[in-house]
Amino acid sequence: MLPNKKDNLENPLGYPLEEHLPEIKSIIGKYNNTLYTPNSITSDWSNYKLHLQQTKPNLKPRVLFLSHDISEIENITLMALGGIVRDMNGERYYLLVNESNIHKTYEVIEQFKPDWIGISLYTGVSNYFFDWVKQYKFSNKKTIPIIIGGHYNNYNFKEAKEFGGDYVVRGKGINIFRDILLGLYRPGIYHDPMPYANIPRMDREKFYEDTFNFSDKTKIYALSEVKSVLTALGCAYSCTYCYISSLIENLKEAYDESNILPPSIIQDRPIETLIEEGKDILRLDEKYNIKTTAIFDQADISLNNIKWWKELSVRWKEINIPFYIQARPGMLAGKGGKDRINIISKNNIVAGISMAIESGDPNIRKLLLDRHESNETIIDAINNVKQFNIELRTQAIVGLPTVKPKQYVKPSKDLPLKEYYYEDPIQESLKCLDLISNLILEKKIIIGMHSIPHFREPL
Repeated sequence: MLPNKKDNLENPLGYPLEEHLPEIKSIIGKYNNTLYTPNSITSDWSNYKLHLQQTKPNLKPRVLFLSHDISEIENITLMALGGIVRDMNGERYYLLVNESNIHKTYEVIEQFKPDWIGISLYTGVSNYFFDWVKQYKFSNKKTIPIIIGGHYNNYNFKEAKEFGGDYVVRGKGINIFRDILLGLYRPGIYHDPMPYANIPRMDREKFYEDTFNFSDKTKIYALSEVKSVLTALGCAYSCTYCYISSLIENLKEAYDESNILPPSIIQDRPIETLIEEGKDILRLDEKYNIKTTAIFDQADISLNNIKWWKELSVRWKEINIPFYIQARPGMLAGKGGKDRINIISKNNIVAGISMAIESGDPNIRKLLLDRHESNETIIDAINNVKQFNIELRTQAIVGLPTVKPKQYVKPSKDLPLKEYYYEDPIQESLKCLDLISNLILEKKIIIGMHSIPHFREPL
């Protein structure tokens, strides 16, 4: 039975004692929804590893993970999926490449001899990966099964299948990936809409080892003074420009006609797992002779569960590396916002907050971006953060489609701006500066402007 709104989303046994596919609900012309229940997921990966050693001693999957090297931020998607391979007693190899060196994949395949190739794709830079997949399949009579996931697949899963993916994973891949490696799934397109936060301890050490040894460019992940973690999964907001806006719709779709309220889309990771990842960071700092000064929480939104953060602020003392988090203005404004900021200002738990504004025009935020914070809420949030000596970074999107058409265009669902057009769209972009112009001269206020939003890869 699907989990209810108030159900605990951890497997009480830690892992399933028997292997079986979840209920699969086929969405005609799209994908197969995999409806995992708590009893069918793995939440205790350490004991699952021991369980497999006893029940499947010959199961030792070898996975080559491929992705882009364009980001200076370590790839938490691959480290999480690699943790699954590690805890299934398998071997993994991480290879982050670009168009000029993707040919080296052939050398790694020859040396590592993987059973599977897992590719995590970013939107907009996927063509050379697909070219490589087609070339690989054309030049080899017997090819290794290819699993494709990542942000690209969240909306273009059909192309990923057409371009050569044997197994295409849309959205989160933790449960599906485990069962692919167990041999339970046939090739196809699969999607897990359930909000489980059962990510194993990330495979940071092996990720650093492989990327450090591969190229000078990818040494940055081990040597960076900023590392990444996930404190939670999911987001309750539905900004139109972000793929995460589909999560809530996906969950509702899975619960259609069930007469059950789905659980919260936002789920915290276990604090104990996060502490272990913090210890890994400290240990690897010694190995690579660097000092991590901040940890970027790549959760789509932090501070949803302030009790969780209050407990972490006490437990995290043994790690003592401050977080840089992401929060919405509504979470930082008012008395509730002050209370949240007060808690995270203690024990060196949070040193910086990233708060996206995206547009200084409230009409544009509401009608085009589906963000409903008023300018007053944004100003109040900024003032609250300033009181606690925490660095604040605000963000704006440059180049939103607000230019006034040369000819009349009838308003529609896809073009809802109506009278809120601009003769010069740069004036709309500059409204973010105008909004906080009286505050930017104060220290610890940073403004970031970007042409397109940057998104974390789904797992």
